[in-house]
Amino acid sequence: MQEMFAQDRSFIARKRRDRAVVRAAGLPLSLDFHDDLAAIAPFWDEIAANGARASVFQSYGWLTAWTQTAASISGEEPLIVTARCAQGRLRLLLPLGLERVGGQIVAGFLGQSHANYGLALLDPELSPNLSRRDVRNLFQTISRTVPLAAVRLDRQPATWLGRPNPFARAGGLVSANDSHVLGLRQPFDDLYAERFSARTRSTLRRKARKASDMGGYRLLEAGCASQRLDLTTRFLDAKSRQLRDGGIADVFGDPALVAFYRTLAVRNDDCNPRLSISALEAGGEIGAIALTVDDGHCRHLLNTALVSESLRDCSPGLLLLTDSIASAAAAGMTEYDFGPGAAAYKTAWAPEVLPLVTTIFAMSAAGLPLASCMTAAALAKRTIKRNPALWSVARQTRRRLFGAGH
Repeated sequence: MQEMFAQDRSFIARKRRDRAVVRAAGLPLSLDFHDDLAAIAPFWDEIAANGARASVFQSYGWLTAWTQTAASISGEEPLIVTARCAQGRLRLLLPLGLERVGGQIVAGFLGQSHANYGLALLDPELSPNLSRRDVRNLFQTISRTVPLAAVRLDRQPATWLGRPNPFARAGGLVSANDSHVLGLRQPFDDLYAERFSARTRSTLRRKARKASDMGGYRLLEAGCASQRLDLTTRFLDAKSRQLRDGGIADVFGDPALVAFYRTLAVRNDDCNPRLSISALEAGGEIGAIALTVDDGHCRHLLNTALVSESLRDCSPGLLLLTDSIASAAAAGMTEYDFGPGAAAYKTAWAPEVLPLVTTIFAMSAAGLPLASCMTAAALAKRTIKRNPALWSVARQTRRRLFGAGH
């Protein structure tokens, strides 16, 4: 895959110093193209100073960790597009990743294959005035530098920071999954009592006592690098096992993703998001592990894994999740983001449902069949996942055909 991009990358490198112009939201914007994040690191601070705010998954640290580990192994090449107005103000930072699909180049958000959200960093003065046509024109201008066949923008919040997301409006389809965000407040006990009955809270306390009776019960936060790497490795192994048993593609066994998570686990500097690794331990065993990342006002749940089957009856995942939410509230965060996908442990908290949108469109006549196929696949996935009966059949079939032992 890297060899397939070699010619295109040299083309991008030649064009990095060139400048294209597009008119958007009534403004002439000058576009620049970059494939080296380190060379433009200050741009993230610059556009943040202009009021732009996306999610932690578009932060410089997250995307740098991704490009240094998983991107090249996954066959994804970074293309960062920046747009400035006539006064030189940075109005847009668009972190794209280019992939080969059926021999053609498709642009999506960088790292979107393993990020909760795909977003552009937009000047808030530009965002409300950016039309669907402007977004299409933007990609048409990009395609004059990079020969795009199609665009696929996945996991886009329909709204962001209380405003419509212009990239989601550009011909988007409602995605197969919604996201779920819980508003936090203090004291946490009031929020907890509001969401759960006395009986449910009593049941969880009983499970905690059961785990405590096994000896050595504690909820721990990984500290030193060796402990962080150890728990990350256990998490990845457990998730791989769970996916294989369920007949699901084992993405957590992918060397690219393993390298990415291990990089996030050991990095702890100013330009990288802080990955939190928490675990529940009882009876000398790790029962469950949760990975989260904070962005100042919100804690994002990346994933959880049941590690020990012998502790399953204690519901270690639920105990760990409740502690994670409580500690986020205690730290003064205003939101807990469960991420995309429906699950009972999410809906039990009665979070706000955040619709997600997938935008797919062709950039050339040659890209029309590819865009049509991607659209059909997205619609089929949405139909199945949003229909409980169809989704149940799909999961049973998948386990039967591809689960462990087959």
